[in-house]
Amino acid sequence: MFGVLLAILRAVVGLISLTAGVLKLARRSDSAAGFRKLLGISVRTSKLLALSLAVIEVSIGSLLISGLLLSVVLPAAAIMFGVFGIVVVLLLTKGEAGRSCGCIGGKGRIGTALAAQDFGLMLFSLGLWLGRTHVAFAFVIVVGTLLFLLPAAGRLLSWRHTRGVRLQHATGSLPR
Repeated sequence: MFGVLLAILRAVVGLISLTAGVLKLARRSDSAAGFRKLLGISVRTSKLLALSLAVIEVSIGSLLISGLLLSVVLPAAAIMFGVFGIVVVLLLTKGEAGRSCGCIGGKGRIGTALAAQDFGLMLFSLGLWLGRTHVAFAFVIVVGTLLFLLPAAGRLLSWRHTRGVRLQHATGSLPR
């Protein structure tokens, strides 16, 4: 039973990585433009970065889903997501919140939610790698899940609040 849970969780992390990589490949110019604006790098370097990250994400995602080379791929996934999280935090400290980050095919935005999700996926990957010890696995998976899901819940609540305010404005039940 525990092995099945590990396989499902590993596939979820793999699917997230694979999807991000495929979107970067499909929208390489959008991703490259985001990297170029955000990092102040040349057009050529930004295109190379977008392609390289896409290949890495697709490779890690595919290997996680297939279950191959897990002793190498799980720590690599943790490092990848950790580096992504650190870069997002560094960009936040430079006042870049809300700008396109080149992630998710150029649709991602720099913010605390993105940093939390990257660190959550890092912990998730570490938890899967440490999955042989149930206590470590449980702790890291719970913390990783909370970091990953809380920003999404916050966005949903924010969207519902914004939608409700717009509806109240439209019906005239809220002072303008």
